[in-house]
Amino acid sequence: MRRHPTIRLVVVLLTLAAATLIGATPARAGVILSAGGVNLDAYCRSLGAGYAVRDSTSVSGWSCQYQGSRQPLSIGQACQYQLAPLLAAGLTVGEDSGTDPAQRRCLVVGSRVGNLGGMDLARYCRSQGWSGAVNSGHTVDGWFCTPQSEASRINLNAVCSWQYGVGVLTPAAFFLSAADAYRISCYGYAA
Repeated sequence: MRRHPTIRLVVVLLTLAAATLIGATPARAGVILSAGGVNLDAYCRSLGAGYAVRDSTSVSGWSCQYQGSRQPLSIGQACQYQLAPLLAAGLTVGEDSGTDPAQRRCLVVGSRVGNLGGMDLARYCRSQGWSGAVNSGHTVDGWFCTPQSEASRINLNAVCSWQYGVGVLTPAAFFLSAADAYRISCYGYAA
């Protein structure tokens, strides 16, 4: 009895999928992982364009607003800005294709090694010569070393690198949404 070629292809694909799920060379399999929420305010600030606002006329549903004018923004470029250490390490960074602009996430192609742990922001600030850490605004973008000034705004990826950047991992900050100011973790990623 001869097997149908389509059935043979399905069996091969299921075998490859199972190997990926049990951890067999996930990076080579091109695993796409959620890297969490997008900090659009930080991206707008990096462009010198103030802060992010919802904008139904923009393709992404968001624009940067500064002194009364709006500049449409790219979620994909915001993800690449936010996860620059992963790009520098050779990983591919992009955005999800969700339809709701409020639910956009960053994606990474590679393998997430795992949760390295939380952040000791106060200890990081003291190591940089500041006196402590404070959150103004209750968002992931609201962390500053004290005394607070624009110069003391905390780069969360820098904290991950300082706290966990040992070995071959590329640490990066991870949060589910910009409102998760007190639930930020560092994850290790590998190409």
